[in-house]
Amino acid sequence: MDGHPLLLRLVADLILAEFPQNPSLERLADLGLGNLSQLLSDPQVVGSHRQETVGIALVLDASFQRLSQRQQELFTKTSIYRREFDSPAAKAVMDNYPEIALSEITADLRELQRRSLLEEKEENRQRIFSFQPLVWEYAQYKAGDQRELHQKAIAYYLSIAQPDSWEILNDVQPYLEIFYHRYQLTEYDNAFDILRAIDDFLTRRGYYQTLADYYLELVTVYQQQEEQTNWKYTVSLTSLGNVYNSLGEYQKAIEFHQQSLAIFREIGDRGGEAASYNNLGNVYNSLGEYQKAIEFHQQSLAIKREIGDRGGEAKSYGNLGNVYYSLGEYQKASEFHQQSLAIDREIGDRGGEAYSYNNLGTVYSSLGEYQKAIEFYQQSLAIKREIGDRGGEAKSYGNLGNVYNSLGEYQKAIEFYQQSLAITREIGDRGGEASSYNNLGNVYNSLGEYQKAIEFYQQSLAITREIGDRGGEANSYMGLGNVYRSLGEYQKAIEFYQQSLAITRKIGDRWGEAASYNNLGNVYYSLREYQKAIEFHQQSLAIKREIGDRGGEANAWFNLGLTYYKLKRISEAKEAFLQSRELFQALGLAADVQDCDDKIRQLETQKYPLIVAFFLGVIKFPLVLIGGIIVALWRLLKRWLRKA
Repeated sequence: MDGHPLLLRLVADLILAEFPQNPSLERLADLGLGNLSQLLSDPQVVGSHRQETVGIALVLDASFQRLSQRQQELFTKTSIYRREFDSPAAKAVMDNYPEIALSEITADLRELQRRSLLEEKEENRQRIFSFQPLVWEYAQYKAGDQRELHQKAIAYYLSIAQPDSWEILNDVQPYLEIFYHRYQLTEYDNAFDILRAIDDFLTRRGYYQTLADYYLELVTVYQQQEEQTNWKYTVSLTSLGNVYNSLGEYQKAIEFHQQSLAIFREIGDRGGEAASYNNLGNVYNSLGEYQKAIEFHQQSLAIKREIGDRGGEAKSYGNLGNVYYSLGEYQKASEFHQQSLAIDREIGDRGGEAYSYNNLGTVYSSLGEYQKAIEFYQQSLAIKREIGDRGGEAKSYGNLGNVYNSLGEYQKAIEFYQQSLAITREIGDRGGEASSYNNLGNVYNSLGEYQKAIEFYQQSLAITREIGDRGGEANSYMGLGNVYRSLGEYQKAIEFYQQSLAITRKIGDRWGEAASYNNLGNVYYSLREYQKAIEFHQQSLAIKREIGDRGGEANAWFNLGLTYYKLKRISEAKEAFLQSRELFQALGLAADVQDCDDKIRQLETQKYPLIVAFFLGVIKFPLVLIGGIIVALWRLLKRWLRKA
């Protein structure tokens, strides 16, 4: 028999519950549902959405009427829960039965499940119940006004909520449920307070989409209120901007930060204004629009100095250091991070101090000064352990892994990445977990263990898709492209690079777009399609110049030099290497300058064989001619002697 699955289950379980000895479809008439048998069997009405809905309502009514009064109350009152619930949660809303035992509640819940009015599963040796969506709507309709039930649900979740020491999302789920019930009661400010209490935890664990969903609900209702300068509304806008930046939805992030900036200016909140400039700087840094990022961070810094916010001043220096690092201006980046570190030490901000050490480690790693980088990362790690920052500890292990990967000490790198991965799993940091998998993919690619690398990149990709991290998704595609390029599977590599390029274009990530063009240039170089390679490297170069990334520009020139050389365009190759050398020298990258010098010398030595070949050609022609004449004369002389 065809039809709506839920309707069929409800009918079958109702008949079984009422007529266990002789269950049959004909029994529907005895339940006052005679017309329903036609609904279930007539092919002309089966499949009609309206008829199915009517049928479900009829069967639900019949089932509900045959429940005991206590079971009816249990059915309607537990519909206050939007998620799964257990027997203690059900008991919490059954205040009319204060003496009822938990076992009796469980028995009634199981009876509701037997009639398909509830779903049931076992989890950690505990029975968990939930509603089918249509059944939940029916139960809520029967419940009527639920304001009192929302209050009881809040009291229940407060009784089981952990005050702190959260590790995974489940630990803060009671607070998310309290938010929901406060919101349903139109207690929006109270709902905001609950969300703010767990915001830092959700941010550090990478639950960005969860934060976006909840803050968007608040912003929607605050926008409908007359008081548009409400502080909580403004903070919600700021939080949404930060969350969308983390999700790689940069244009959305800019819109929300611009809205909060306008309000802070209007109400004269200088600290809030500085925070908005700082946040906009971070978004433009993510977009690769570095000059804009610098302008916003400098505006933020000026205000923080003006109002005497030393901690904020340190953060601005750190953010400026990050932008100059992105630009490849490592000396400037180091200076800003040192200024940030000095203030952090002065005011005793241990977390900020660890952050500054981490940033300095990253700068020195890029400069090729790996021992210095290791020292800074270890100082950062020590503080993070001291203050109990598990997420920060995981990042330090990841950074140490990156240095050892650069040093070619791959086993050490793997050990650090595994330590980072273990912590991110333990604390439920999905974004950090994806990053660890990505790093492991990088090191196994370096080791030539390509199948392992692919597995790690795919694990990273799955998580970034799950949490909505578009930038991370693009990085995973890039990693997969690199592996397939190493395997010589160039068409597959191109497909992954194209997917990465599509995402970076969509989210407006100019740096990522340039990196994708660079990778496509490299793969076409491997395919010996040098003209195509040049086109992609030129596109990468154009973006690097546009965003002011001098390090990226130097690399693009170097890659163009390699490609021109393959096409025997020697003068263009030399010019490209000279451009690259000049930029690397300005950035203080001695090893890269040496690489350019080596290539230029190689080109110079190529010139001499060409010159020699030319002169040999000039000399060779008359010599060959004279030799031919001598041979001819010798042959004539031999013939004359024979005749004689």
